[in-house]
Formats: sequence, C-alpha cells, structure tokens
Amino acid sequence: MDFSSKTANPRHLQDYPDIFAVQQEHKIKDGRESYGPQSYDVLSVYLKGGPRYALDGYLLKAEPPFGVLTAAGVVDQDLQVGEAEAVWVLFLGKGLLKKNLDTPGEILAHLPGDFTVSVPMLKPLAFQDAHSLADTIRGIGLVKAGDRIRELRRIGLLLQAISDYCGMPRRSEKGAAHREAVRLREMVSNLAFKPAAMSDIYARLSLSSSCAEQLFLKAFGVTPVGYRTQLRMARARELLVASRLDVKQVARRVGFGDPLYFSRAFRKHFGMPPSRLVREYRPNWTESRSPLPSPRSETV
Repeated sequence: MDFSSKTANPRHLQDYPDIFAVQQEHKIKDGRESYGPQSYDVLSVYLKGGPRYALDGYLLKAEPPFGVLTAAGVVDQDLQVGEAEAVWVLFLGKGLLKKNLDTPGEILAHLPGDFTVSVPMLKPLAFQDAHSLADTIRGIGLVKAGDRIRELRRIGLLLQAISDYCGMPRRSEKGAAHREAVRLREMVSNLAFKPAAMSDIYARLSLSSSCAEQLFLKAFGVTPVGYRTQLRMARARELLVASRLDVKQVARRVGFGDPLYFSRAFRKHFGMPPSRLVREYRPNWTESRSPLPSPRSETV
C-alpha cells in the first residue's frame, strides 16, 4: 500500500511492511556481494569501513558513518575496503519506499500522515545520529514476532527508523571530522594514564588506526600517541617532584608497565632521566636550583 494516499486506512497488520530480518555484521569482507534479495527494501547503517559503496549502478564515495536506504529493485552492493561494521533491516515496504525516477540516487519515502520526502540512498551521518539509528534497528530485532502487539511494536520501530533517517541532516565532512577529533581527544585524555592500547580506544569510536591518526594530526598537529605521551610526561614530572613515589611507582601511575621504557621516554621528552629530576628537584631544594625542565619540543 502507499501511505501517501489520503484514502489509505489500513485495518490489518498485513497492510504494513513485513520485517524479514535484522542483521549485524562486524567483519564484512571485500567484494561485490549483494546483501539481501533485490525484492527487499533495506535500511542499513555503516559505522565502520572503507570509503566506497555501490548502489543502483552508481559507485558512491563516503566515509562512515553513513546510512543506506534502498527500495525493492535497487541493487545494493557492498564495496567496503577492509573490515566493516554495519547493521541493517530487510523488509517489504508495500509501497513505503520507491525509487525517485526524477532524481537518480534518491528514494521517495511515503510515511504515515500523507508525508512524502525524497532522500539520498546513501547519506553521510553524524556520529551520534548513526549510532542512534543503529540502536533503533537493533531494537527491531530484539522484539520477537509472535502476536499482533509485538508485530505492531516492530512496525513502529521500523517506521521510526525510516523517518529518523529521512530527517537526519547530511553530515558536513569538515565539521564532522573536527567533532570526531575532539571526541577522540576526550577519550585519549580520559584513558591517558591507563595501560589501554590505542587500538582499543579507536575501536570504541569505530575508527581505524590510520583514520584516527590522520584525523587527530590534522586537527591538533600531533598524533594521538604523541598527545597521550605529552599528558603522561607532564603528570609524571609533577609526581616525581611533588610526591614521595619512586620512579617505578610513577611509571605505573601514568600508564607505563615497563619502568625502563618509561625512563627512556621521559629522558627523550625532557632531556634528563627521571632519577635526576628526583635528585635535583624534590625537597629540600636549594635557592640556586634551576627551573623545572621543559619538554624538548612543545606541540600546540
């Protein structure tokens, strides 16, 4: 049925879209493989992956996260580079979605309330919008089929997901990149003194190592590892001077499991080993003491 019709008045659940499956994939392989028969409508969200995608004969380029909305008859192919993380729902729209024959690459969505909108098949999304949409799709899968109340709940979530996708603004690549860099900086700052691997931090934000490093370097002029080192060294210098902790204890406090590696990193950063800092700058200092050492190079 076509929800854009003013006379439409569905009385039975069979008048609504049939939800066939909700699927999630963490390690999609490369290749021209179509996901779901072409007779299905598909709403998917890519949180991680490469910068390309094939839809309806067009090769599109977009860095994740992005959403994809396709109607029956549209060839939906994944051409992601490397591993990708995605979640999607397959359904039979019964007129809910149609190709926009006047505008290639766009879908006409007919929503309840005589509401029709043309939206891109592929839309770059802000980080928060993409994850919100993915959560809604996952919620559809959590509602098991069985009775009419549950079916109505699933249909409601599907319509919400589609309307959310239609209403979400297209991500500004420049603004989104800076926001992602700021989120990454906050995450690195919060975990700077814990022995967490940088790859684990990147994974929390669905970023590859190369993408995270380029994003951070462009925004702040330093790599994430370099920024974490700056935070660790500044805290280590403070603890070595203002506390009674020994070098090994300070190393552990700032996230280094190996005291020798910490000492080498400290010496490279400040031009002196931590043991010398303790010896020369802890109380009782003399009045002729030198100023505290500064890093050999500061990055803004």
